[in-house]
Amino acid sequence: TEIPTFNHYSPMGNIPTIVIGGNYYRVGSGEVRGEQAEEQVLTALFCKISGNEAQDCNNPEIQGYITQL
Repeated sequence: TEIPTFNHYSPMGNIPTIVIGGNYYRVGSGEVRGEQAEEQVLTALFCKISGNEAQDCNNPEIQGYITQL
């Protein structure tokens, strides 16, 4: 079964793809940033789309990423 959203953002179909809230997508695993930075970026995205309801939204490092989005 094909997944339309996945196929739209990852047409080759074999590359890790993240789609968050229909507003952000990234093709690739994100490992270039490093595990901790990747976790912070994803947390910032969840904070932004949830209206700062996600865990750690008040963390200054997370806030720094939120302002960059």
